[in-house]
Amino acid sequence: MPRITEIQHSSHPHQLILTRAETPYHCNGCQELGFDPCYQCNERQCNFHLHEECAAANHTSTNHPFITGGRFVLSSEELQLIFCKVLNGSRSIGSCVACGKGVQGYRYQSLCEKAYVLHPCCLNLPRTMTNNEVSLILQKKAPSKCLKCQRKKVSDNIKGWAYVSTCGNYCYHVKCVKELILEKWREVYFRDQSNDQGNQDTLHLVVEHGNLTGRRARRIDLSKIKAVLELIVSAIFGNVVSAVIGGLLLPLF
Repeated sequence: MPRITEIQHSSHPHQLILTRAETPYHCNGCQELGFDPCYQCNERQCNFHLHEECAAANHTSTNHPFITGGRFVLSSEELQLIFCKVLNGSRSIGSCVACGKGVQGYRYQSLCEKAYVLHPCCLNLPRTMTNNEVSLILQKKAPSKCLKCQRKKVSDNIKGWAYVSTCGNYCYHVKCVKELILEKWREVYFRDQSNDQGNQDTLHLVVEHGNLTGRRARRIDLSKIKAVLELIVSAIFGNVVSAVIGGLLLPLF
């Protein structure tokens, strides 16, 4: 299906053009940082951007197989999710069940007693991914400890979604990889701005892992960790960010 290159969105008075982002941008929909191509206003004074997922989100209810609710089921065996716009983007409505981050803008919210919320981009995370070295499956909770944080839950209240390899040896929370990229990119971006160098073409990541010992440490192939992380980064932020990762310095076990 061809991508729509120009839209009129209810959140903005001007036409929005699908544009490849030259620098990270602030999405005016979900209030999250964006790297992928986005819909932006060409009026210089507006500085208005929307993730493709946020631009496509609407009030039509949708489902996600990870959100089930027993007696609160509204459609089939899954909860209905409704798209909600938030006028006051400075106030957190809750934490996204996928990435664990506070939700401050557009979100999908469940119509049940337990109010699940999801960023539009998290709702659209691919369920499976494969490259030449590894295959990953998105799961609603980590079946083993995340290789980055060495925990199975992202917080006391949120399990957090995780990408897990089909062999079972590689498990990373969406939250952990998301934070890794955001923290490193901000560090590089603001350092380069202060040095008047502009953005670097390559982002080198130092991936610090928790202590791995015994049988699990022996199952880890360092070359596969790079392949796993590249897939997850592309799922969360798109191929633009994945393509500029020049090196993953591994590991600190």
